[in-house]
Amino acid sequence: IPASKELKSQKNKFVSVQAAFGNAPPVEKVVLVSFQSGYLFIQTDKTIYTPGSTVLYRIFTVDHELLPANQKVIVSIEVPGSRGPRHTWGRDSRRD
Repeated sequence: IPASKELKSQKNKFVSVQAAFGNAPPVEKVVLVSFQSGYLFIQTDKTIYTPGSTVLYRIFTVDHELLPANQKVIVSIEVPGSRGPRHTWGRDSRRD
């Protein structure tokens, strides 16, 4: 997003993300932009999966200082062609 754009309005902002996989047609998804600072790391056990295989993953969030994020995180995994989220969970990552 160019720095010259004014993004302080109260309206939600969205971006369109495209991904291409080999000879398959590109996939496009509209994503809500969040102005919260921090990072979301997603790690999987493999780089490429075949249809029907199990995907093992872990997700962790950190703030701008790379400390554990002090907020609730909700993750929703969607599989193209399925009805609704395949897996949804929330975890409060706040430190005691």
